[in-house]
Amino acid sequence: MDISLIRQLIRIAQEGQLSELIVEEGDESLIIKLPVNASAPPPAAHYQAPPATLESTPLLPTAQGANLVHITSPMVGVFYRSPTPGAPTFVEVGSEVEVGQTVGLVEAMKVFNEIVSEVEGRVVAIPAQNEQLVQVGETLVIIERTRE
Repeated sequence: MDISLIRQLIRIAQEGQLSELIVEEGDESLIIKLPVNASAPPPAAHYQAPPATLESTPLLPTAQGANLVHITSPMVGVFYRSPTPGAPTFVEVGSEVEVGQTVGLVEAMKVFNEIVSEVEGRVVAIPAQNEQLVQVGETLVIIERTRE
């Protein structure tokens, strides 16, 4: 397992307030044990969190505000804009979407969860970055509703 995957798993365990996380991949297994207070960093001396980066999301016109629907992440995981590496993205800014259409995936514990639109409309922003960790409730895609 590579170190970036291990760091992601530690963050998932911390943010999910898990005391223990067991991951098996082939013949390898990894056990992450966290103190009961999961907000504290793990006791491993070699662990160092990557530096935080702040990215700005462009402001949206306020006239559209009432018609904007934020599709949020239902879980902590890694957000993917396409079904496989190199494949076309599910949606782009400007894409028209229908109810039930997949707009992205969130991977948690090697399970890919489809994120679908609950409204019909046009994608106006995609604040979530591809292949980056997202939190519960974090906005992934913003859609301007075209129908009620």
